[in-house]
Amino acid sequence: VEAVASSKGLLSCQIGKPTQWNPNEYAMITCWENEAALRGFAGEEWHKAVIPKGMTKYPTSFSVEHFYVAEVPV
Repeated sequence: VEAVASSKGLLSCQIGKPTQWNPNEYAMITCWENEAALRGFAGEEWHKAVIPKGMTKYPTSFSVEHFYVAEVPV
């Protein structure tokens, strides 16, 4: 989380903890100022998970999805 939190262009970062229905799954949801900021953090292979050194021994799998925010009138 620290590697993401100090990144330029990060607007927010939320961590989803496991529930009883998926006890081994976590989710990290980040919002960025723009795609360039995301690419600045994640690099050329921004479509792949960025896993800090020493952390790859913990999770058994990773997945990444990117979305643009859809503005919904209220």
